[in-house]
Amino acid sequence: MKRPIVVVILSVVLTSCSVSEHMPDRAELIIDEEYKTYASPPCVIYGTTERDLVENPTDAKDPGKKLMLKSYAEVTTVGDLRARRKTEKGWRPDEKCRDASGFFSKEVSFLTWMFGQEKKSRWTPEGDWRW
Repeated sequence: MKRPIVVVILSVVLTSCSVSEHMPDRAELIIDEEYKTYASPPCVIYGTTERDLVENPTDAKDPGKKLMLKSYAEVTTVGDLRARRKTEKGWRPDEKCRDASGFFSKEVSFLTWMFGQEKKSRWTPEGDWRW
């Protein structure tokens, strides 16, 4: 009689636990030097940021064209931003980008992850963003 109860409890625990991934150090971010915010390249290109960071928004979505950033915006990596945050306080994720799931894929349940049916990672093994 105890075995079914254990199975039910174990099932509830395993389906309620979730797994999330962390951004690799080599992944690129766009930072806003004045607002001290950072956003993923997809958020910046598609205008899902607190303010516009792109100088050429009509060309931004064309991979064949160079992305021109405003004077207060700069490309960096997650690793560089982590190091910078140790000496410069006040850095935060861009709220519009965060709210649009611009940094992470949605979390998956532990069971889904364990059986290899998780969503594709937001990044390639090299740290490049997947669009």
